Amino acid sequence: MGKSHVVTALISALTLSLTACGGGPATKPAEETVAASQTSASASKAPEDAAPTATSPAPAEKTTPPPPASKVFSTPDGSMTFKYPSTWSVQPVQGQPNNFSVLDAHDKVRATFRDKLPILPYMSIPTDVDTGLSWPVAGIKGPGGQEVRLLLQATYGQAPGSQAAYFDLKFTGSKEPLGRAAVEIPAGGYYVSFGGISALKTGPGVPTRSALVDAARAFAKTPEFQETSSVITSLEIHPERIKRIGCFGTKYRYEKITGLSCDDAKGVMERVLRTGTGAGAHSVETADYLCFYASYVEHQEGQADVICQNKKNYNGIKFEAWLK
Repeated sequence: MGKSHVVTALISALTLSLTACGGGPATKPAEETVAASQTSASASKAPEDAAPTATSPAPAEKTTPPPPASKVFSTPDGSMTFKYPSTWSVQPVQGQPNNFSVLDAHDKVRATFRDKLPILPYMSIPTDVDTGLSWPVAGIKGPGGQEVRLLLQATYGQAPGSQAAYFDLKFTGSKEPLGRAAVEIPAGGYYVSFGGISALKTGPGVPTRSALVDAARAFAKTPEFQETSSVITSLEIHPERIKRIGCFGTKYRYEKITGLSCDDAKGVMERVLRTGTGAGAHSVETADYLCFYASYVEHQEGQADVICQNKKNYNGIKFEAWLK
């Protein structure tokens, strides 16, 4: 063997020895390098349909703030109740028994509750500009079980610039204007009213009817009216606590009943209407009763529509009947 071949052999042997001992750089085959690269890339990139390893916090659930705390007003006999905000108050109206003012936190009168009215109330200003707006009052019914609603109407007032929104209770089928539309409580023989009045902003001059309606409708959307209407529509009657203090029939209310019960007086009047015969210009009689009908002037002077007396006991058995 020549010297060159010996040197070459020694160098090859030395290279192999260093590689085996880790003393020199080791070179991987090309196919191993590609495979390792692909494995590393796969590990660093998660599949698109894989579940995330960390979840973001769920969005906070939206909650409705609790309604403001409320109090419950009860009439002295417990027959009527309604709810009102805890910051408001209910005060008796001076000189008007069974009338109560509902005042807000600033002592502004929002509504007036009138209980045990012996006759229908009377508003001296017309309240017949209808807005078409009303809200149910589920806790009370009309005299025949009719639905009762809170109505909102408008009025021109008595002078320019005195336009106002007027609201009160009215039962379905009532033909009375809103100013006289109290709810009849037959078992107690009285009426109940719950409403109020608020000035409207309609601009200078006398507004048109449509402008007045628009102003009243705008008022209905205000927080002021929404608060007030929530109080009125919470009115509830408790029939088991009602005590009779008056007498109502189908056509008349009866007063100054002497020697008779309420039902007796209604029975007499029904018999007079059905079988009575004329006994003069303004009188009708039956075998046992004589009834006097007031003339227009007498009625204007405050006389009852009908005064009935027993023929055998004029002063001891009698009653007055007033058209409802």
